[in-house]
Amino acid sequence: MRLVLDSHPNIRCLGETRAYHAAEHGIISEGKRIDPWSGEELKAEHLGYQVPGWSELFVEYDCIKEKAIDQGCPLIFMHRDVRDVVASMKSTIPRFLSGEIRPNIKTWMADPSRSFKKKFGKIVERSDYNEVVLGTVFWMYRTGAYFDIDCSLDNYCHHAVHYNDLCRNPREQVGGVMKFLNVPWHDSLLKHHQVNHYESDPKTKMTMGNTRVDRPVDVDSVDRWKTCLTEGEIDQIMKIAGPLNDRVHAVFENKIHPL
Repeated sequence: MRLVLDSHPNIRCLGETRAYHAAEHGIISEGKRIDPWSGEELKAEHLGYQVPGWSELFVEYDCIKEKAIDQGCPLIFMHRDVRDVVASMKSTIPRFLSGEIRPNIKTWMADPSRSFKKKFGKIVERSDYNEVVLGTVFWMYRTGAYFDIDCSLDNYCHHAVHYNDLCRNPREQVGGVMKFLNVPWHDSLLKHHQVNHYESDPKTKMTMGNTRVDRPVDVDSVDRWKTCLTEGEIDQIMKIAGPLNDRVHAVFENKIHPL
């Protein structure tokens, strides 16, 4: 979604590494329109940040909430089936579960300021840090925050998109995002794979997060779990995350309010 939005001529949408830096140095809260790394002025009319790692922090930390929700920043949440998320972690990102998810979760388990251990500590410990379980609770921690945010907050402005819907009907889903942002449609939004993106590596055609910028929106990764996970792994995931996964799907099937 970030690359799609970044394809619009009037939008500059930066990656999460710059988002963390921007928040740390007050660039977001002060409304500065500069690249948080280079100091370069960003001339696009609309400036956005990819902040997937913040979904749980909207609930955990008031300082993050104040920099986004309390200021009325429009938030776009991307949801995906938990089975597809774990399948992606296993098959498309080498060593992601062991090299990134495991260390993150160990840090969260030891962090008294977070609710992670209270919510998932027993599950993690009983599994002996099983990688499929780690991927599952990682998804739950971040996805569950969508339902934990107080939707009665005066300035809470959000829009939700499901990964499968975006892949199957990008014109409709991106059009809904543009309507939410009150930004006019531009056909370049459906040609993100043909655009030179600000943060992509021109040689590898990859972002820092290993997203291919030259790949158009397609359905190749929809329901990946059906061929990438064993029956045992699917059962293990759904025993832990099934109710929350159903709740996510209900948001889009019934168009219900998060609460």
